[in-house]
Amino acid sequence: MTEPDAATAHAWAALGGPPELVERVAWTGTPGLDAVLPVRELARATVGAASLAAAELLAQRTGHAMPEVRVDEGAVAVAFTSERHLRVDGRPIPLFAPPHIRIHRHFDPRGHQTFFFSPPSSFPTAP
Repeated sequence: MTEPDAATAHAWAALGGPPELVERVAWTGTPGLDAVLPVRELARATVGAASLAAAELLAQRTGHAMPEVRVDEGAVAVAFTSERHLRVDGRPIPLFAPPHIRIHRHFDPRGHQTFFFSPPSSFPTAP
């Protein structure tokens, strides 16, 4: 059994689940989803809490002991980046925004904040 994941414990607590059940989640495989923001932690928490809820429901419906929950980190990474793996007629689908596109913040004369997409060199960001 792996060490309980703090993000999964937080998500499970938000759902009102018994805290001792978080210890039943075991993480296997190679971690993925490297990012500046805590994407991996969010993905782990989401899948871990949902899987734990499914295991708890199965135990309640069948009257059997609650099974251990095993989550493969590689499968989580693929699920959270599935649009990159989707193929239509053997070709990848166009992405919403290519990786070189940036989101810029803009303030209009009334002081309203808006956001727009642009290539990195076309517009400076607002102060």
